[in-house]
Amino acid sequence: MDGPEISSINSMISIQAGKNFNTPLTSFLGDIGFYGGIGFESSSYDLTYIYSNPYGEPIDMSLSFTGDNKFRSLIGTRIKILFADVYIDYNMGASKTINAGFGITFR
Repeated sequence: MDGPEISSINSMISIQAGKNFNTPLTSFLGDIGFYGGIGFESSSYDLTYIYSNPYGEPIDMSLSFTGDNKFRSLIGTRIKILFADVYIDYNMGASKTINAGFGITFR
């Protein structure tokens, strides 16, 4: 072995559903949508390293970590303003996260 070897496997499978609502009262607003879902996540991380001991036999210094594999849920909302789609969602699982972002659509 020439050096350390790192292996990381992360996966998530989920099902999501959402509903969009039109905003006919204001011309610059497009749809407003709400969505949610559930899923299962898993992860593992392996580090393999053999220390070449100059005074004896090589020493195996390998480590393995398994993530908190569990169910994850998601709720979020999105809105279209002119050409931009803006969204924010909240993920609940082994760790809780808030994601936000935007995209630009040309048609």
